[in-house]
Amino acid sequence: MSIELRVRLAKIEVAAGTPDVVPFVIDVEGVKPSGLPSAYLMAIDTSLSMNGAKIFRAKEAALKVLDYLRPSDLVSVYGFNSRVEKVASLVPASRRSEIEEAIVGLRLGGGTNLYAVLRELEKDAASALRSGAVGGIKVLLVTDGNPTSGPRSFDAIASAARDLGKHVSTSLVIGVGEDYNERLLAEVARNLSGFFEHVSHPDELSKLMPRFVTEYRDLSARKVTVFIKSVPGIDVNVFGRQSYLSKEGLEVPVGDVHYGERVSIAGEFLLSPQPSGARVLAQVKARFEDPRKGSVVEVVAEPVRVVALPPEQVSSVAVDEKVLVEVSAVKLAESLSKAISSGREGVSEEVRKRIEEMLNTTLSLGREDLYQKTIDLRERLAKEGLSPEAYRELMSIISRLLSGRVASSRGGSK
Repeated sequence: MSIELRVRLAKIEVAAGTPDVVPFVIDVEGVKPSGLPSAYLMAIDTSLSMNGAKIFRAKEAALKVLDYLRPSDLVSVYGFNSRVEKVASLVPASRRSEIEEAIVGLRLGGGTNLYAVLRELEKDAASALRSGAVGGIKVLLVTDGNPTSGPRSFDAIASAARDLGKHVSTSLVIGVGEDYNERLLAEVARNLSGFFEHVSHPDELSKLMPRFVTEYRDLSARKVTVFIKSVPGIDVNVFGRQSYLSKEGLEVPVGDVHYGERVSIAGEFLLSPQPSGARVLAQVKARFEDPRKGSVVEVVAEPVRVVALPPEQVSSVAVDEKVLVEVSAVKLAESLSKAISSGREGVSEEVRKRIEEMLNTTLSLGREDLYQKTIDLRERLAKEGLSPEAYRELMSIISRLLSGRVASSRGGSK
């Protein structure tokens, strides 16, 4: 099986005869590489505001990405300003000099048409998947400004990203500097099953872009969907993700899963009063497409069980703190994303408290990809409050938490 599915509960003992809540995390982990090549669609903002260090470092980072690709991987390169210029179209990484020439030759001019480049990427991503030549499509997008050309509304651009997201495995969306719309880029990244990153200094690009490529290299499963079928009297809440009720239970789209990657779903089982004894809360399964065979496969987790005991016998020692922290972090990230979606002006004291609570919780996760970002943001908040720079860093952390994606080094071998 190319993925593993497991359910972790915050507690396995509940109080009989009274309503109770059981936080849970469902992990989908890629454990078998498909070996298929990936297609990397690299879109770089070439508007006039990118002049100087921004465009130089963006090109430098794109060139460095080539060091980490397999010869069979494919690369498309786009420059976008008022119009979109495709300078390389699904070129094998083995033809490196051709791709390098395309990247170096990107030219500045005009404004920023984010909508147009998303639509162009959508056409190319769909075409690449239809060809059957690739296992997954990865998008790397770098921009430094607000949309100034073409459709500019939040909804239009978010819709274009959603359409592109139907074909994309994951993405890295990077905002450079101070003049872009971080809420818009975070939404684009979310619709592309990826991450939003804020970059203060353009020289940070040369670390971010290659690391993304090494962490999300090889696909394990495509179009993963998790189904949570609870028994009568048990309701289910899922945080930070879209979910739908169907005949098979609560349906939670996960998307593509990479080798060495863990994608987690955080939620809670809401229990009506239960009689004493062992109880099955739910059945959990995942359905996905095997990228090499094209066949649809199902994997079923162990039934989700708890034991209902008299309240005085329920043990606090049986609580899994790690699950509690993971669920709490996602809940806080979701609530903050909604609370500050209208902008950072007028952020209430209650929201500021939730920000501090989320950062404290994030530090407890022990995640290498979030630890230093969280430390840096806490220091910045202490010095300057929720400044524009701090706000962008906060949105980056929220983006990571809501994605549920954690990569391991296992997926990074060439």
